[in-house]
Amino acid sequence: MAEKVVLAIMSGIGAALAIIQTLISKAMNAGLTEEDIHRLSTPEGEKLIDKFVALMVREFHPKPAKMTYEEIFNVLVDYNRSIEDLVNENGTDFVSSEICDKYFPSIKTGWKIQKIILVSFGEALETAEVLAKLKEQGLRPVDAQELLTLGYREDEAVQSLNMKVAALGQLTDRILNEGRISCIILDCSYEWLKILRINYFANDWYWDENTVFAAVPN
Repeated sequence: MAEKVVLAIMSGIGAALAIIQTLISKAMNAGLTEEDIHRLSTPEGEKLIDKFVALMVREFHPKPAKMTYEEIFNVLVDYNRSIEDLVNENGTDFVSSEICDKYFPSIKTGWKIQKIILVSFGEALETAEVLAKLKEQGLRPVDAQELLTLGYREDEAVQSLNMKVAALGQLTDRILNEGRISCIILDCSYEWLKILRINYFANDWYWDENTVFAAVPN
């Protein structure tokens, strides 16, 4: 029994030393000095350790996705229509030139009454976290045709929300930078102004807590 206790203690010490060695090595490689590392033993350093522990909890034991805002629209989507037609129907004041059939070729055909859900999680999240939380809820981001159809069929309702509606992870044959995700944004945050634009975001891009994401059941 005593031998097992000793072995458990030694194992714990070994793991702790390995963690400390890895931390110091990565800190030095990142350009930090020994003085910087010693500051971890100060009250200022303790606050930094608290943040690191909070990050570990969030990473290793994520909370189930909780939607703080939800708006549902049942929209008849015609997947046979071109992106250009749908953009014209939206009556936008500004449209990114990349939102076109060349970069967003249709991958579906036919008609479908699609339940489009606008959701917000009420906290700042990275792109990868948003996609993961949508998946937890059995949702996927809307595609270009679904977002554009929502924009014109529910024009007044969407405009009245005064929000930026993001459609993450759009399929496009234009890849600007490896590791980035394309996102079409229907921006109705300005009064009497409607904007359709596209951006490319990294997986660790942070979206603020007020961002609304458009999704459909997976």
